[in-house]
Amino acid sequence: PALPCTAFQVCSHGHVLRPQPLLRQLYLLMWRHTFNTDWPAWRIWFAFAAYLPLLGYPLPLLPADMYCLNASFRMRLQENSKLVVPQAEIPCDTRAFGRMTTCCDAEDVFMVLEHLQHSVQFGMQHLKDRQEFFEQYSAAGASFSQHPCGEAPEAMLKTRLDKLKECQGLSEEVLGLLQATTSHLLCAACRGGPSAGPDGVEALLIDAEAALAQEWRRLSLATQKIYQELRAHDAAVAGRLRQAGAHECVMEFVEAQRRGIPSPHTHSAAIRPWHHREGAGGFRDTWQRYIDGLLGVATELAEGIMPEITALLLAFQHVLQTNSPARPLLCGAPAGSLMGKVVEAGEVNLSLRAQGFAPDSTKSAELTLLVEMPNPGTNLRFDFANDKAALGRDALLKHVSALNPLLNIMAQGAIVKVVLVTSNPEQAAYLARLISGHDAVKLIWRRFALFNADELALTYAGAPSVDDARVVAVFQVREGGDVAGLTAAASLLSQLSGRESAAVAWTPGLRPAQPSQWPALALAGAGQPGMALRASLPGDGLCPTLVSILKDYLEFHRTVRAKLMEQATTGRGPKQRVLMYRCSAMGFCGGHGDRLNGILGAFLLALASRRAFFIDSARPVPLHLLLGPRRRAGACGSVLEGAEFLLDWRVHGAIAAVGRRINYNDRYNDMVSDLPWLLSSETDPVIVLHSNQRVTGAVLQSQEAQALLGPVARSLLGTPYLHAELLELLFEPSELLAVRHQQMLKAALHGRKRLLAIHFRAGDKSPGRWNDPPRHGLSDLDGFFRCAQQAEQTQGWKDEETMWYLAADTAEVAASATFSELVSVGKLTFLPASQGDAAIIHLDRTPIPIAVSGLVDTWAQWLTISSSDAVILSASNFGVTAAEAGR
Repeated sequence: PALPCTAFQVCSHGHVLRPQPLLRQLYLLMWRHTFNTDWPAWRIWFAFAAYLPLLGYPLPLLPADMYCLNASFRMRLQENSKLVVPQAEIPCDTRAFGRMTTCCDAEDVFMVLEHLQHSVQFGMQHLKDRQEFFEQYSAAGASFSQHPCGEAPEAMLKTRLDKLKECQGLSEEVLGLLQATTSHLLCAACRGGPSAGPDGVEALLIDAEAALAQEWRRLSLATQKIYQELRAHDAAVAGRLRQAGAHECVMEFVEAQRRGIPSPHTHSAAIRPWHHREGAGGFRDTWQRYIDGLLGVATELAEGIMPEITALLLAFQHVLQTNSPARPLLCGAPAGSLMGKVVEAGEVNLSLRAQGFAPDSTKSAELTLLVEMPNPGTNLRFDFANDKAALGRDALLKHVSALNPLLNIMAQGAIVKVVLVTSNPEQAAYLARLISGHDAVKLIWRRFALFNADELALTYAGAPSVDDARVVAVFQVREGGDVAGLTAAASLLSQLSGRESAAVAWTPGLRPAQPSQWPALALAGAGQPGMALRASLPGDGLCPTLVSILKDYLEFHRTVRAKLMEQATTGRGPKQRVLMYRCSAMGFCGGHGDRLNGILGAFLLALASRRAFFIDSARPVPLHLLLGPRRRAGACGSVLEGAEFLLDWRVHGAIAAVGRRINYNDRYNDMVSDLPWLLSSETDPVIVLHSNQRVTGAVLQSQEAQALLGPVARSLLGTPYLHAELLELLFEPSELLAVRHQQMLKAALHGRKRLLAIHFRAGDKSPGRWNDPPRHGLSDLDGFFRCAQQAEQTQGWKDEETMWYLAADTAEVAASATFSELVSVGKLTFLPASQGDAAIIHLDRTPIPIAVSGLVDTWAQWLTISSSDAVILSASNFGVTAAEAGR
């Protein structure tokens, strides 16, 4: 797009910015000798090292080897190519860049420019929507004129509207600067030099990049200032209310916004290096994500203020409604109102647990083969139909037929088990039909990639007696399929039945499962109390298992957090290495499962890369209102002695200040590809990460994490129920949530001994509350009930001792005849009946006015599933993560 200034003349309020001449000379000297291998550049850098923190903006904005001027390979620009036209028309200063050569692929540049255009259009639309919101709510203050809390509601609303208006002007500047920055950096990365000498070019580059960096820093600081002033005003209003004795007018929702440490920022606009391959970390991907990150400066703070305004109005409305389910969450529970209720609800026998997972009660198998189907090749979890890596039905049929040698010896009396594992639900559905009638062939559908195939195979094989001969093997089907390999593997294993010799020539793709104590450890760990079954009382419960493994990191985190608190007060000190999980109002965070998976993955990235881990999740309410940091138990001994929490992850204000902001939502393959960079190469001290990806195995098994963590990585990989252990290290339910959960659990059990939870996710049957892709049809519900009956029988539980609890995302399940019959005979509970469908919400997709009434209940449902003895799962991370948390 046409710019009012060239990329070398960054405009601000009608003025062209230039760096100070002295700074330019210093930069120029350092720049020049950075690329001069014949001159001892370290002397220059060493001499000015003490001044670098004072310069305020880093140069160069591109990594040194990414400048086309330094490239060893350049191509001629072909003017007759249609795709090259946008590249040739980038507004580059002809004094610094020529028009004859390029270092970039024409189509890549075209796609980046197109992405830039769409991003600017999105930003402009956001400005328009924001103005409409501002006009809509500007008159809302009048509704508080007679409010019992006096002027406080109107003052807090007005301040937010004023700050929203300030964001408008900043956003317009950001959009203009985004275009100028992208244009300049594309010129630097893609254009060869002019005929002028290198000294002149270097000076022009220094001028341009210093001006760009200075402008980004100014806008970043201005954005941060808006946020800080908003929080300071909230604190002042709360102080005056307390001084006046109006404690009930101090809204818990508002107070929670500033708990924790203020977020650190680098205010740096440098782009990360890219490689010259397609996909994650390539030219196109890197530039598009860079643009997205800078675009956030124009949108994210304002997008965060708008739902705050909505929730603020709701808080001051609900404080007047004593029976409102949203009142304790938004306004705070009256002092002492929850005291003793945890103990009272604790009359439920929380220590009763299932005796571990027993996949098959029959005799240990002589042969066990686990067949691992290829992992999905798509980043999108519901786009399996377009997955190029998925095997078609004909291929699946051929792979199942390849198992015939094993099926034949089964028919002759050999005790053989075959376990098929896939994370593609469409494959699973078809494979289930193919293997029907073969009781010894088991099918496992996982929502996630499989990283512990050996342990899973051993679990299904069962515990052998000392004299039993057995073979436990794993075959991994490669991408695209491997019928011949699987046929050879099945033939070999069928010949091992009754064989006396131990000498085996394993076929390609087939290997024996590595010995492991995993099944025994998993069985022992199943009886441990999980996060949901721990009373939320100070110092209560056991010390989490991971405290001994991660003791060094926990002490490191405590030290970094103290330094950040000090720096927030003094404004001085070196930047600390930090990684923050961010759920912002701008973009998709996902539901319970997506968020928890993203948080645990981010924590492991922080652990492996030696960064202090924090969470800034304010949508739809701050996370710590429901799940707070785990308090240190007295049983932890001398570890973190004197600390209130094991790891206090609370941070606020990770707004879109300029810095390294990375979004991996629905981008599993991209995130895994980026692990080497994230763990070892990223130099920015502050990373803000948006992710809903489950990358536990990928991170801990990566070469980088293995090298950086050493025995810690191996200890974590060897920990059964690792996600449950991580959740217990990081979280505990708030007192409000703990009370509601135990009330719900008691009602769900209905006086019986055991609880079998059923999670049913229809997806698209609550249109008045949110829109979601369809998961299960209502006609599938009877199948869930049959599965529950089968699970109860398999475990040998008595019917009169076992209660079923249905957690569903639609009230339409009540129309099922089977549902009605089960409720009438006292076999099924469906909660919470007292509040209708208030708990049927989605964290991301339900509007805030509806969500606030059901947030506590929906998390209580998650904890109730976690507290059950068995779970029937659906295609949803909600139930999966709840079951994991409950072991």
